[in-house]
Amino acid sequence: MADKVSGKIGKLYAKNNKEVLIFVALFVENNDLNNIVKSLKNPKQVLIVSDQFCESFDRSNFIIDDFKDIKKTINKIQEWKNESDIPCINFKGIIGIDDEDGFQATRKIANSFKLKFYRKETTSRASNKFLMKKHFKKQGIVTPDFRLISSKDCDFKNTSGFRNMKFPVVLKLLTGTGSEFIFLNKTKKELQDNFGYLIKSLKNRKDERLRNISFGLDEKRIKVDTKKTFLLEEFVGGEEYSFDFIVWKGKVKILRIIKKFDDGSDDKAIGMFNGYALVNETRLSRFGIKIKTLEEISEKIALAFQIEKGACMVDFKFYNGKVYVIESSIRTGCAPFIHLMRLVYGYSSLGYLMDAILEDRKKIDYRLPEKEGMIVYIKSDKTGKIKKADFSKLRNLTKSINMLDYHIYCKQGDIIGDLPEDYYDKILGYIVVEGYQEVDHVLDEIKKNTDIKISTE
Repeated sequence: MADKVSGKIGKLYAKNNKEVLIFVALFVENNDLNNIVKSLKNPKQVLIVSDQFCESFDRSNFIIDDFKDIKKTINKIQEWKNESDIPCINFKGIIGIDDEDGFQATRKIANSFKLKFYRKETTSRASNKFLMKKHFKKQGIVTPDFRLISSKDCDFKNTSGFRNMKFPVVLKLLTGTGSEFIFLNKTKKELQDNFGYLIKSLKNRKDERLRNISFGLDEKRIKVDTKKTFLLEEFVGGEEYSFDFIVWKGKVKILRIIKKFDDGSDDKAIGMFNGYALVNETRLSRFGIKIKTLEEISEKIALAFQIEKGACMVDFKFYNGKVYVIESSIRTGCAPFIHLMRLVYGYSSLGYLMDAILEDRKKIDYRLPEKEGMIVYIKSDKTGKIKKADFSKLRNLTKSINMLDYHIYCKQGDIIGDLPEDYYDKILGYIVVEGYQEVDHVLDEIKKNTDIKISTE
């Protein structure tokens, strides 16, 4: 009799129980967040905690918070759980995109609700590019040569630090993601100038990335001021790519592969692209890259980060038949290609990971889809105030180049800046195209079907 009663209680609990995944969406561009949400199979089972509202998501599963007081953030989550119409909410897990702040918010929330999250060694390696590359080297991952560089190395009077340095080199921030503050240096003088510009630009800048960090290395404890110490990296030629992979109980699968279209500019800031192509395995092999190679690299990255379950983003260059890993993170890529993936694949990498966690899959049986597509940016070649921004004719591209959708960032009256460390101001929007096409042709079609006037006065 007792067994029958306990069985009924168990069924009743299962019926009323709701497993929910907490998603800490901090420092995520609103359009990317919208497309992540739209790609979810089980949106009712995701509680988003963000510093901005996502209009495509149910407000009942959304908490807006500035994260300035994490205790208040945690209280908001507890209140949401207590006040929910579902009597038995069980937090299944937590995912965070707050790597710009070293995943600190996600860790504290996870600890409060007794949820599993990455160990501190993992988040430290993922949010410190120097430490990351050190551990990549230990796993045999090919990555461009690198070193820390501080003011003593760029003293105009003392150039001893340059004796063993080969140019060109790349100067970048030690922490954070994205393509801001990345400079190509072809000579010692350019490096000194760009280093000086960085020091001056960051001195009074308030930015979560620019924090003092401390980390263990070779039995030593190193303290670094990220406003004064940066990463110097060997420049590697070739074309740039990125991919996401999922690691599930020690096994890896590639979720998406992106080829980046360089914009051909010769500016001192690098990382500028005309768009991205979502490519399949056949096209990848035509470029000379084997998906098995990327899977082997993914296994080594998972070991370097010490993770057995999760998803990672990887940026790499392919040069002279070799893959050079630039950097990685313990979260999937965040960029307009999320929109592309959603329309072409029907899901995003992050959405796929969330579904795998909520469904508690025993294994990941995944093969890269054959479908392809592109994101091509709508860019301005001028700086100044936007006097006219007419994108109404873009709908003509639906038939001419198989455009699936488009998104606009700007509006009339906006100012397009010209900071050397950041090209995002010049991106006015983008279009999503089905299939793999010549990017120059798509750019020509965009130019014909947009009317943008900018005043330089």
